[in-house]
Amino acid sequence: MRLDDSNLLFAQVMELLPKGGVVGISGYGGSGKTTLAREIAYDVPGIQLVHVDDYLDWPVICQRNTNGDGIEFDHIVEAHIEPLRNGRKPVDYVFVEGIYLFRHDRQATFDLRIWVDSPLEESADLGHARDAGNQHLWESVWVPNERDFAERFSPTQYADLFYDWRGANSPE
Repeated sequence: MRLDDSNLLFAQVMELLPKGGVVGISGYGGSGKTTLAREIAYDVPGIQLVHVDDYLDWPVICQRNTNGDGIEFDHIVEAHIEPLRNGRKPVDYVFVEGIYLFRHDRQATFDLRIWVDSPLEESADLGHARDAGNQHLWESVWVPNERDFAERFSPTQYADLFYDWRGANSPE
């Protein structure tokens, strides 16, 4: 299902997971994942929002790779997802937003997956604008890594819902 309204997207998530669960929000760097996650999950009772950027291994994420390496994903699972699954967290939902989440070996972690659908070039332009001091990394590492990751893992194949960022931000 493709949506371009964050309120409708949130309503769809609640309909699909009425009793709680783990929601992944992924997409290319600069695509608007964090903005979307904040719109639908920030400061909402019963939801914990986890940012992958808080779990980056910076020396690794700043090197070329094709696997989406550089995320301490096991730490996210251990600190946030396992406690939810074991009833030790005072929330019903954990929303995890970030790059490289939708890889074949991580799919059992999520009950629902949202892909922020924005072309890589447009996402990269937004990322460049946001991170002006990291132009070299965007051009020589991060964009090529995103392209390689997409070719190798086809992350959109795992998405349950697509959020059309262009549709949400187009002038009326």
